[in-house]
Amino acid sequence: MQSIIRRSLLPLAYFLIALAVYSPALRGELILDDWGYITENPWITTTASPWLFWTRLDQIDYYPLSYTWYWIAWRLFGLNTLPYHLVNVALHAGVATLIASLFRELWQSKSVLLGALAGLIFLLHPQNVPAVAWIVQSKTLLATFLALAATLLYLRERYIWAVVLFALGLGAKASVVSLPAWLFLVAKRERKAIAPIVMMVALAMLSAGLASYVNRHAVANVKPLLERVYEVPSNLLFYLRGFLIPTQTAFVHPLRPIDFSVAWTTVAAVLLGGICYWIYRRRARLTGIYYALSFYLLALLPAIGLVPSQYMRVSSVADHYAYFANAGLAILCCHLVFVRWLLPIFLIWCTSLTWSYAGDFATEERIWRQTAIRTPSSAFVWYNLGTVLDKKINLAEAHASFQKATIEDPDHLLAHFNLAGVAIKLSNYQEAEA
Repeated sequence: MQSIIRRSLLPLAYFLIALAVYSPALRGELILDDWGYITENPWITTTASPWLFWTRLDQIDYYPLSYTWYWIAWRLFGLNTLPYHLVNVALHAGVATLIASLFRELWQSKSVLLGALAGLIFLLHPQNVPAVAWIVQSKTLLATFLALAATLLYLRERYIWAVVLFALGLGAKASVVSLPAWLFLVAKRERKAIAPIVMMVALAMLSAGLASYVNRHAVANVKPLLERVYEVPSNLLFYLRGFLIPTQTAFVHPLRPIDFSVAWTTVAAVLLGGICYWIYRRRARLTGIYYALSFYLLALLPAIGLVPSQYMRVSSVADHYAYFANAGLAILCCHLVFVRWLLPIFLIWCTSLTWSYAGDFATEERIWRQTAIRTPSSAFVWYNLGTVLDKKINLAEAHASFQKATIEDPDHLLAHFNLAGVAIKLSNYQEAEA
């Protein structure tokens, strides 16, 4: 009994801390995809059984476990947003707990407090806010939780359950598809079985194939592969900068958040590659750094532009894409001795930023207003702000927002259409006709 209580202390502490830090968002409104994926999605609201999500390939995305959760949550909570947010906070605390456990599992000689600190860094980091405060991103939290649980089970040589949980993680979201590559690196050094990894690779390929097939029309007009490869170094640096200097978090980022010339892109690629090669050559002495950094880089592979997604029409990056990978950097911070002395200040800074950023998710209007301040060149942002203001009969500001969207993107047809609609409501018929 005492053992159970002792093991429950850390996850309970994480949950209470996360509850306090994310309190401004707990009663937050439904935002953007929350409507399309859950509350106004006929697949969720009218389907008689969630079994359909596992057998049909004509959905928005092939995330059958996440859709099953949405189906259950809709019937339990309806439009009451508080329970959705509480589940997200609980999952986030669970992920932080698994990071602490993973730290202790791989480095048993290290202090237990360092493992708890790694989980706390992850728990409080502002770059993770969209994944936690945005209801629909429960798919990201669930996939990460299951993938890390599978990792722990693999390290403890409970291979069958590790494969099962990894398969479920892929069913939540395919963003964890690169986990077997990291497990292979660990297996070589820790002398673990390779057969379960082979099974995971097969499952990852199947999941990636299904996701690509379901999304084939949505990604038809994204940038060509060569252009996406060119952006990889700058995208990677964007995510690293966002973790180390977390002051530029935003719900939506510019289309090219870090725009390098060809020369600087080459320099960045060579520099990053050189650092990784140096750590790889000294992996026997830098085991902790090697494991943590390789986890980060491999987990980021689906997010740095190589894999096409419909979101790339808006931006090549998104903070919630880094959620799974950030586990690696949280662990890395606790392996760098010179960084540990800075961690108390860093955690206080992160707590303040996270609490403030979580407050942006309190209302749909607020998140778009704040995003428009941070990303003023995005037609997508101005269009969505205009839509929210139009719903609230704030016609003058809605008109200005739609007008700004058409200036930033003259081909944004919906912005032109809605601008005409607002002009009619303002009795400006000549502008509407134009």
